[in-house]
Amino acid sequence: MASSELPTEDLPQILRVVKNWCGEWGEEAPHHVIAVSTTHCKAMQKIYGPQVSADDIAIYLVVARGYFSYLAGVGSEGTVRSGTWAALFIEQETLAVRGFTVRFPGEIPKVNLADLGPVRVLRP
Repeated sequence: MASSELPTEDLPQILRVVKNWCGEWGEEAPHHVIAVSTTHCKAMQKIYGPQVSADDIAIYLVVARGYFSYLAGVGSEGTVRSGTWAALFIEQETLAVRGFTVRFPGEIPKVNLADLGPVRVLRP
């Protein structure tokens, strides 16, 4: 399934995973949500650069916009991570979020997901 069209029957489940993740990060209404079917390695290289290596497991790379904020840790010693752009790496077989990155506007990588395959717009 990697590097091919996202199956229409998977779109509701992918969107559910994305909405759940966004909700955990404080964003109830993500916008401009797009997804592409690819491999973990290709997705990681697209986001982090060609020097990154990862396995070739089939994933959905999903990019969303919104305001994402998460307190990692306990109490006042926790670290707040936040940003306005998120990329999620979702395993195709299990629909588990394998990894993610959250970025502020000045840190958003200039990526064209269409380089990885057909891009689908997900309507939350």
